[in-house]
Amino acid sequence: MSEKSMNQRKLDFSYLMATWFMILLAVVSLLASLIANDKPIYVKVGANSWFPALSGETYYDQNLLFTDLREMECDTIQVFMPLIPYEAGASDLENSGYKAPGQTQFKDDRGVRKMLIGWERHHLGTGKRGEDILAGLIHGTRVSLSAGIYCMLIAGFIGVLLGAIAGFFGNSGLRMKRGTAITMTIGLIPALFYAFNLRTYLISEGLQSTTSTAALQVIASVLIFFIVVVISAIPGMLISLLPFFKEKVRFPADALISRIIEITNSLPKLIIIIALAAVSRPSMANLILLIGLTYWTDIARITRAEMLRIKSSDFIKSAKASGASPWRILLRHALPNAFPIIAVTLVACMSSAIITESALSFLGVGVPVETVTWGSLLSGAREQFSAWWLVVFPGCMIFLTILSLNKISDTISTSYKGY
Repeated sequence: MSEKSMNQRKLDFSYLMATWFMILLAVVSLLASLIANDKPIYVKVGANSWFPALSGETYYDQNLLFTDLREMECDTIQVFMPLIPYEAGASDLENSGYKAPGQTQFKDDRGVRKMLIGWERHHLGTGKRGEDILAGLIHGTRVSLSAGIYCMLIAGFIGVLLGAIAGFFGNSGLRMKRGTAITMTIGLIPALFYAFNLRTYLISEGLQSTTSTAALQVIASVLIFFIVVVISAIPGMLISLLPFFKEKVRFPADALISRIIEITNSLPKLIIIIALAAVSRPSMANLILLIGLTYWTDIARITRAEMLRIKSSDFIKSAKASGASPWRILLRHALPNAFPIIAVTLVACMSSAIITESALSFLGVGVPVETVTWGSLLSGAREQFSAWWLVVFPGCMIFLTILSLNKISDTISTSYKGY
């Protein structure tokens, strides 16, 4: 067997392992409430059934169950507990104070301490308040994957859109009448003033309020910005009837977007996110939005470079010769052919978002105190250096997740180059 074939087999095996690991994480994140929870999955008292773990009902209290059992004059009860009978972040006073794996205990009816057995054990140890580390890892998987996916979607939408426009149209592909261009450029100043400067207090209040209020305030500012810009284009349409203002001029989309990318990349992203998260209400939605709005530049830069390569291809020239509109060529031909390299960038963005979320959770910035994440589990080791399990298990989850995403990204990139 040749060396090339052996390397290909190794690549395929590692890619397969990385893919199955990410699928496993996705399944665990979806079923986290059924895998680790202090509420039963299913409770049946007589002919009545409940699903406390799914619905969030408080009907899991054993005393209430037996009280209703007597009221219903029923002598049968069925309770199915999750595999890990602990909620993430819930305290277990009997095992508080950083219990290592295999050292968790309980007191029997006579007050004698005994070792927990079976799935009731804290298999990966406990934290300061006795919180189960395995349950925290399971629920932290949902937080990390959600943060990575949503940040990737936000950054991907902005980056692909701006990068495609910059690369495909360049500085001469977009044209508009001189009168419209002048009035719209002038209109940017009042648009920024009315949309953001006058509404600074409202936006700040929204960020410190609920997530939905913050989102509505940001959306309202964006809408006001575009409305003012559109209104400013109306006088330009009128003066464009004059010969001098009727002539079409080039809109330097590539130069403008490239300067925005350079300015954004010159700013320290992590410092900006920490500063904005410090003045906003602790919320995972706000944190995801901040990360997504700061990580789009690499996607835009790579998409722009790919568009510059694709637009000189023969099939693009044929599409232009057939009379297709530039936007149709961009959406139907250019972007689909750029998808492999864009997919590589999106996976890398997801990896970066997970690392950033874990780092901010470790620092305790922007994340609600009650939210258990891999980073917050790691931060618990700062108070107890001997609690090695608080470093090893969350650290391994972060390491394996990033390694798997990087392997998937490398495989896509290798396949694209071979293609």
